[in-house]
Amino acid sequence: MGSRLFHRLSCSTLFCRKDCIFRTNYRLLSSLKGGQVVVRFAKASHFDEVLKLSRKLKDTFDYVPYRLHKWLQESNRIPLVAEIGTDVVGFEECSILDGEESVLLEAGRIDPDHRHQGILGLLRSLGPSLIREKFPKVFRTRYTVWSGAYQAVKKTNQKRNIYDEELYHYDFLSYKVEPEHVSFKYKLENCTKLKPCPKEEFKKHILENASTSSLFPDNMLAIDWQPFKAIPTNFESIVQDQDRYFVDSSNDLAGALTSFSLGRFVQLVRGQVWTSTIYAKDSKLCQSHVIHQLTSACQSAKGSFLFSTFQDPSLTRFHNWLTEPNRINIVAEKGSKVVGFMGMSVVDCEESVVIEVDPEQVNFEHKLENCSSLRPYPKEEFQKNVLKNTGTRSLLPNNILVIDWQPFEAILSNIEHISQDRDQYFVDSPSGCQGQLNPLSFSLGRCVLLVCGMVRSSTIYAKDSKLCRSHVIHQSKSACQTAQGSFYFSTYQDPSLTKYCKEVLHYIPGVTRINDEEPTQTMFIFEGKLEANTIK
Repeated sequence: MGSRLFHRLSCSTLFCRKDCIFRTNYRLLSSLKGGQVVVRFAKASHFDEVLKLSRKLKDTFDYVPYRLHKWLQESNRIPLVAEIGTDVVGFEECSILDGEESVLLEAGRIDPDHRHQGILGLLRSLGPSLIREKFPKVFRTRYTVWSGAYQAVKKTNQKRNIYDEELYHYDFLSYKVEPEHVSFKYKLENCTKLKPCPKEEFKKHILENASTSSLFPDNMLAIDWQPFKAIPTNFESIVQDQDRYFVDSSNDLAGALTSFSLGRFVQLVRGQVWTSTIYAKDSKLCQSHVIHQLTSACQSAKGSFLFSTFQDPSLTRFHNWLTEPNRINIVAEKGSKVVGFMGMSVVDCEESVVIEVDPEQVNFEHKLENCSSLRPYPKEEFQKNVLKNTGTRSLLPNNILVIDWQPFEAILSNIEHISQDRDQYFVDSPSGCQGQLNPLSFSLGRCVLLVCGMVRSSTIYAKDSKLCRSHVIHQSKSACQTAQGSFYFSTYQDPSLTKYCKEVLHYIPGVTRINDEEPTQTMFIFEGKLEANTIK
């Protein structure tokens, strides 16, 4: 699950290399390992070089080519370029916010051929120096970091003795949407009704309303990876014409807000993305905002698009867990701020192979001819002949049954926690598992939705390689029959069976091993004694 972290730092230590910096005509020069680097304000004539830099990055989420011309026309935005000779080797955009007291740094880009030469650090150090010549009141910087780059940024900051404060972080989820196939009827009937919030009301009742500070962490409002102080002076920087705002208030915006969301379409290299941020104090309101934002996006979309939501980490899975009676969710709060979260399942309570599958290309004919015939297993028989059958303990290590990374003791009281409506079970035994005979093999699989897409998660229990191969083929065939597009197929099995799982899926058209060069991944299961500790 990805997130970006919000930081702030003082601008008091800007010149860290005065011995090699020279100033002339709104530009700064510095001598680095790769040669003399010039940092200057970007101009329209730099567009072709910036576009060339974007293409070299091969980043389908890049948005700079679609925004540079607009940025150059806005008085509070200052795009910067770093040049070696006539080549643009670095880029960063700076926005002046919070009544000209803060600068938001974004869109940092470095030419792949000139990385690890200190150019981004130079932009970060020298850029604010240029900015303060135009905006002398600026005293803080703010920026966001993707979780995939978080450790690298921390390392760079430590190397340069920059001690930025981490303010907050959001989870974000992304989905591909085909508007013509989306139906909201059931979802809209079961979610809280929200009120569209016009831009004028957004300014009056949210940015000018001090009570909203309890809804926005650190009174910070984020949209499209950009964090703004929720204050009236940032109104023009936050809003765009096509934005969609939704609000829920018990007294029609007159009192404290209980939830708020804002969303918009943004153009990236890979296509259109509807980016939305959700602020809500409970899971039901969070769900309602997600559905309303997605509905709004579908109504204005002109084809398929990506849909992305940003929310407090406690809300990412909260809406599912709160509806399950065996789930206990605990939050730790500091004042009104949630600073910790843990979800627990009350139950009695393997190596993995991950495959990418394109159902339209898969042909199992040859594989099925050479594998054992297995029997689909209804949920009722699974309950009767597996969970009630003590003979299965020789098949299940420590009598623990695993599905979708969750280990359960194979006992009857766990049936509602183990099984889901669309699970698929297969079994092989001397008499089809009738008459309480011990099964020789057993498998269970289900589809789960992750940020990366749909995954068919299957666990295989078998006493020999042929039965193991048969279960893999039957589970993957079952997944292809119900799939609505490509998906990931993942198997969990005893390490002694892993090579057979790989072999049986080898050379099947439409099935591709993920990260074939890397070692097989492993799941470790731990168990301990839960004791009541006295907090002193």
